[in-house]
Amino acid sequence: MRVRSVVLGVALAGCWTAPPPREPTVVPEAEPVPAATSRAFRTATPRPCTVAVDHAVEISREEIERVTTLRERIEAIRDAAIESCETDHWSDAAISCFANAADGTDVNNCEAQMTSDQRADLDRRMIEALSVSP
Repeated sequence: MRVRSVVLGVALAGCWTAPPPREPTVVPEAEPVPAATSRAFRTATPRPCTVAVDHAVEISREEIERVTTLRERIEAIRDAAIESCETDHWSDAAISCFANAADGTDVNNCEAQMTSDQRADLDRRMIEALSVSP
């Protein structure tokens, strides 16, 4: 019994004592990082159309995933919508509507912010995206 008490006491004492000091770590000097150009900042910031469409797709994802054809083509649909937005110059109101939509119903209502030509172009691009094999 005494041996067990001694072993237990030594083990606990070892757990509660401070660890031995570590050797100092030598950190090599970092090489200078070249200054970023303004172009680097422009490409790093997502474009408004990308932000808006990505948000619309994300909040509609559950509905999209229910339809096999849509689920398989989700990236093509996303790309088609972004291209339509950028090419047809959707209004700030339309982009903002898609970016701030709370659900799929809001997304559908955002189309009212688009011109009839923009809606027709988006529909055409969506049909094309769905007709191409994944």
